[in-house]
Amino acid sequence: MLKELAWDVLRKGATIERARAAGLFADELVEGGRVSDLATVLCEIAQHDAGLALAVFSHFTARALSGEVAPGGELLAFSPFLESEATLSGEALSGRIPSVALAPLAQQAVVALQGGGFALVSLAGARLSEAVATLGSRSCPLVDISFDRARAKSLGDGA
Repeated sequence: MLKELAWDVLRKGATIERARAAGLFADELVEGGRVSDLATVLCEIAQHDAGLALAVFSHFTARALSGEVAPGGELLAFSPFLESEATLSGEALSGRIPSVALAPLAQQAVVALQGGGFALVSLAGARLSEAVATLGSRSCPLVDISFDRARAKSLGDGA
């Protein structure tokens, strides 16, 4: 089913909006499924549109790290590069995260923390940069995000 959805989106012209409308980011696609199924489809998508593959990878990685904490069906932003200048103090996150995929389209992001671990953070009030120019990922919006005491919840070390 995942493969058929991916090919349908690619045939119509890959955009994040088309992928969402087709259900390519639906949680049900990977619940109870195998990671190898997702990896195979990501490989095929990447051959045609690296940006769409990055978007799908980022969303499902964020979903896996957030577990039951994030509302289902919601698009999640994530920085696949795991670079972070962000720190969590209680439930307040401050700092900067570079190259966050899907941030302009999401309400929340899963971010790596300086020193290890991850947090689920609201993007309300976050400062988003202009789009980060990256070769091959035009269809996946990447931005740098700055937080100043944004509301966040620790997700532990991601293990």
